[in-house]
Amino acid sequence: MLEHVPEHEWRKLHQAKIEAEGIIDRMTQIVSGLSSVFADGKVPAEIGASFTERHNSAFGRIYTPFGAGRFAFGWIVKDALCGHLVAEREDIDVHEKIVWKPALGVTVPASGVPYVGDGEDRLQIFLGHQLGSRRDNSLFALGMSILYAFAQVPKA
Repeated sequence: MLEHVPEHEWRKLHQAKIEAEGIIDRMTQIVSGLSSVFADGKVPAEIGASFTERHNSAFGRIYTPFGAGRFAFGWIVKDALCGHLVAEREDIDVHEKIVWKPALGVTVPASGVPYVGDGEDRLQIFLGHQLGSRRDNSLFALGMSILYAFAQVPKA
């Protein structure tokens, strides 16, 4: 059943259009950054993971030794509007239909650093650091986390 949303909650969406556009741009930066960091020759081939940007309705595709996947996205409202970029692994169910299993999610706020997890151990993705290795290192850690998560997703 739908419930009334209190004003203090819907006020968080006062800049929804502007924030949503910025969040989509930042999610695109994450996927294109992963694609760049995991490009041929930048990481050891033995890792076996690669990422591509936009593919049909998905934000991008994921290729691993544990199966292929895609990036999907949604919205969440915490203290403010956030995007939720989800790495989903492709699988086949018992009826031989494709199903997408969520493996790992990235919270992408309108401002601030995108992150995986909560608390002190959360992985931060430093998109604002264009030069130097901090940005690439955080994207590499994200890609490796996705690879690990894909290995942990149970079969349908």
